[in-house]
Amino acid sequence: KMAALLTKSGTSPTLPSHIEIAAYNASDQWVVSGPPQAIESLITESEAGEFIAKPLAIPCAAHSALMEPALPVFSHALEGFTWGTPKKPWFSTLYGKELKRVDNDYLVQQLRSPVLFSDAIKSALDAKFTHFIELGGSAILSAVVQKIAQGAGKISLAELRSALIHATVSASFTLQDFGTKGLEAMTAEAYQQRLSHYATLSGTSIDAS
Repeated sequence: KMAALLTKSGTSPTLPSHIEIAAYNASDQWVVSGPPQAIESLITESEAGEFIAKPLAIPCAAHSALMEPALPVFSHALEGFTWGTPKKPWFSTLYGKELKRVDNDYLVQQLRSPVLFSDAIKSALDAKFTHFIELGGSAILSAVVQKIAQGAGKISLAELRSALIHATVSASFTLQDFGTKGLEAMTAEAYQQRLSHYATLSGTSIDAS
């Protein structure tokens, strides 16, 4: 099982040896992974108030030693695949920095190793990236990105809000709107109209350029 772990002090609580940090999301936010009973005990302990632990709906203990039996099977399944060089800057959450290539070994390592999300975001911010789009069923990591950016002093709150509005507008133009061409079919007029709409909803003054 897995659980989200948050602390008020910004330091990770001491974890039992069979529970591992599966993801370093922010200075006070982690994801932990381990046997079901151990994770359930950690969640119960969190009720004391020193930290908060919430279960995650993930049916395995990803990024932990419990994944090791699956590594040879996964490696075998990847045999015969070849991978090209990324055409755009790609920031790896396995190493927490920009990566120029990927191979089968990288994917196998990622299954077992912790996710260095915070380091990857900081590396992207250092490379002057300011627009981040979260693809998923919630906006949890979007809030984490905001916190990392502000903590690193890379972008002001006003700039960050503007960037997030631009990203939301871009994400709202789906394939349903434009067919297989997607964002390539977006006109400047359509973008500005939707940008104005989202800015009004959020009460945010933004740079429309």
